[in-house]
Amino acid sequence: MRKRSLLLLLSILPLALLLSACTAKGYGKTYSMLSTKQKVSFSLYLKSTNVPGGQAESTLKGQYYDPKGMTVFGPREIKFEGIGKIKQKDKGPRSQMCVAGAVQYASKNRYAPGKGNLNIMMCDNGDKKMGTGDSITVSVLDGPYTGYFLEGTLTDGNIVTYDD
Repeated sequence: MRKRSLLLLLSILPLALLLSACTAKGYGKTYSMLSTKQKVSFSLYLKSTNVPGGQAESTLKGQYYDPKGMTVFGPREIKFEGIGKIKQKDKGPRSQMCVAGAVQYASKNRYAPGKGNLNIMMCDNGDKKMGTGDSITVSVLDGPYTGYFLEGTLTDGNIVTYDD
């Protein structure tokens, strides 16, 4: 299941980045992969923009917290924030889609300091109600949380996507 989700994320990422500019913002909670008694919480703003030459730039702003995540270093408290500044906000029409990006993060866990890179996908199912099927996928590539993976449907909160 995890491998299939990762392959889906990696296959959708280039397609999502072909769009000229996409934005996803959201907050919420979902279950941790290691324990259904633990909840992951986040408040994130993701922007992906296609730039000349076919390259894509993505920026992540906000906080993410998983009290019990698994990394290649073993179980660890996952606590990070996106590195980046986002200027343009919510200019386009709301749309039902997924926004994905390859972004940088900075650990906010004093026992696991450092920075790294991750792939993230935030999906809006189009329903304006909170906790009704929006989802988030995070796959950490390197840094203090290398190997961490989460795929979850929100149990509380909302993700909204925009076509900029």
